[in-house]
Amino acid sequence: MSEAGSDAGSDAGSEAGTEAGTDDGGDDGSDDDTGGGMDVPAPPSHCPGEVPILVDGVDTGYYECPDGTIHRNEAVACGDLVGITPCAGTEMFLGCTTDADCGGGAFNKCVSDFDFYGYSQCTCATTCTEDADCAEGNVCLCPGIVNKNKPWPTCEPAGCIDGSDCESNECGLSSWNNGCEFSVGLQCRSDDDVCRLDEDCPTIYCALPGPADGQYPGEWGCQEPGCAIGRPLHCDDGVRTADLVARTDWSDEGALLASARAMAASLDTSQRAAATAHWTTVARMEHASVA
Repeated sequence: MSEAGSDAGSDAGSEAGTEAGTDDGGDDGSDDDTGGGMDVPAPPSHCPGEVPILVDGVDTGYYECPDGTIHRNEAVACGDLVGITPCAGTEMFLGCTTDADCGGGAFNKCVSDFDFYGYSQCTCATTCTEDADCAEGNVCLCPGIVNKNKPWPTCEPAGCIDGSDCESNECGLSSWNNGCEFSVGLQCRSDDDVCRLDEDCPTIYCALPGPADGQYPGEWGCQEPGCAIGRPLHCDDGVRTADLVARTDWSDEGALLASARAMAASLDTSQRAAATAHWTTVARMEHASVA
């Protein structure tokens, strides 16, 4: 083709294409609801710099923000029932011996586990692989995402399923040790929350309250361990515990204290503060249980 023909064809094609695009869908075609110019909503923004949480290389649907908070972007099935050890029949306590003892059903299992005091036991457990396996108001939480009480998939209370349920696009995951066990749940994050991080609290944890504190999972707030092995001394003004006194005679400055100091040295400042507050609470409750 000659240069003139090329120029003419180019100009004509360009002009025709421009006019057609303008007539059919506006200046840039973005108003055309039937073609390639359709507006596609951007994915919801949760927190800048979030990274997916993978367990054994598999996407969990949970993401971690740069500040360490965790939220659920989408529901992802756990797959196989991992983390379950069938009852061997040699455990110290036998609450069941076969799955049939637990009422039958694909998710009712007789598992080998340990009780609060560390004794082996066979006990009935309800497991799950996806949210549909859980009761309304619960989601199926796979192992390996946060600390929780059992090493298999468990149904946990949830005020949201994923970020689409929340104005903030953050369906936050809470897990904290209340002194006896991990309290786990999900709830929407909000700018109106009392706290976002543990360091925002004068106590220990920024988390969701436990089931005993009213409607669960409740709202984000500052929590501290309220459960301990010891039974507290109750008086008219509430739980009575002793004042703290610094002492070293319990260790005789020997191997026990050296071991404790070595463990403490492996923690950062915030971890040491959290451990100190937690075990101080437990010790005071234990002491009060004698009274």
